[in-house]
Order: sequence, then C-alpha cells, then structure tokens
Amino acid sequence: MQDSVTFLVKATGNRHKIVRCLNSIARQTNPNFHIVAFLSVADLQKRLRRDYPGITIIPVADTPDFVAKSNAFLAKPETAFVMYVNYEEVLAPNCVDVILSRGADVLLCNISRKNTKNRFAPRFSAEKEADVLLHMKKGLLLWNAALRTEVLQKNGLSLSAYSAAMQELFLLEAIAFSERSEVEQSVLVYKDTLASKQTPTFDEFRLHKKRIKTLSKRFQKSGQLALKQQLIMDFVVSQLSNYYADSALLSRHRKRRLLKKYLVL
Repeated sequence: MQDSVTFLVKATGNRHKIVRCLNSIARQTNPNFHIVAFLSVADLQKRLRRDYPGITIIPVADTPDFVAKSNAFLAKPETAFVMYVNYEEVLAPNCVDVILSRGADVLLCNISRKNTKNRFAPRFSAEKEADVLLHMKKGLLLWNAALRTEVLQKNGLSLSAYSAAMQELFLLEAIAFSERSEVEQSVLVYKDTLASKQTPTFDEFRLHKKRIKTLSKRFQKSGQLALKQQLIMDFVVSQLSNYYADSALLSRHRKRRLLKKYLVL
C-alpha cells in the first residue's frame, strides 16, 4: 500500500460547492493523495479533469448510486487510507499530513459546522479531550473518518445504505476490525451542517442484527465494553419505543422475542 490517502468525494450536490470542496483537497500541503469524484453533474467533468490532473471521475445518478459505486470501488485503492468527503465539506490543508503521521487504522477527527450565527464552531471543544465513545454518543459521522484501506478490503466492509444509522454501523465495523482507533482533537473538516444522531429504524435493526451481534462479540473480546454497551443502546434499546407503539399483537410478539434476545448480547 502506498503511504497516501484516497479521498472518496460524494459530488452529488451544488456545483459551486463541489468545486470549493475539491479545491480544499487540491491545496493539501502533502501531495500524497488521490481524488475520486462520484459525480452527478455531468457537465462538470471537463472542468474537473482540467483543474485536477489525475482525478478519477465515476458518474453517478443519485445517492443510492453513490453508495453502490463507492462500495464497488473500495476493492481498488492501493493507498494506505481512504476518507469519504461530502460535496459541501472543506478540508484543512494539513489533513493528509495528520492522517499519515497518526497512522491509526481509524482516525476520527474533530469537525466544525456552521452555527446559528453562520460561523463555524467545532463539534468538540479543543479544551475537552474526546474519545471514540464520545464520538459514538454524539453520532458517528462518515465524513470525518480516515480508514485504513487494508482493514476495509480484508474484511469486506462496505456501506450498506446512506442513512445515519448505517453510516455508524459501517464505521463501528471498521473500528471493531482495527488494531488501533484514535481521535484527532484538531478540526480537519468543515461542514455546512451536521445531522443530529438518528435512531435506526426497526427494519435496519432487523436486517442487520447478525452484524450487530458480531460487533458486540468483537467489542466484548477486545475488552471495549463501553463501546459494546453503547452499541446495544443505539441499535437495540432504541427499538423499544417501536415495540410499545406497535398495536398489532402478532407483530408486537415477534418484536418482543427479537428484542429480548438481543438485549442480552
């Protein structure tokens, strides 16, 4: 693997913000990176090829197409790390330097978003040391994580859907299969908005219950009991409200059996 970073850019929004995002990547102080743009704005291709030599452009129709094609692409990078970037993000110029110097299998960096006064404010205060658990409690974000490519490829990890819960599950799998996960206190990513943490739907829990069980066992085996507890809170305990709201007797009975089984993972 090359000691460099591949940026997987979800370029499916406003054309001006796409260019702003790519400019922030192009100005990296460390040139050891490659840009892959999953582009939905067809008439931007010529400009991007001109302004960003060596860029890889993969046309996509929409967000589900981005998920499918970015998953398919994950088998290809020969760079040590990959990092997902949304079109309305701006990266700090030392992003590549920090990722490569830290060398963690998963690096969760601080992220800044616009507040009500339209000024950027960090998600975590520079004075308060954050850890993986704190990021998890706030809601893991796909957009501020550098991931070791080998971990993803070796374990066949991929993003099953774009929802906040599925982004979190993907990142938790990367953490569970990694030898070293760390947090970078400084802000490396600036984003217009940050979605608040969302509860998985019952269908998301039901469809991915085996993955949740595997994660629970891995966290238990590695002694990461706090992460295991938060996993159960996020994906299992959160489903109790759905169970209580279900008025269909048979459906509620099935949910009760399933929840009872997974509450004691």
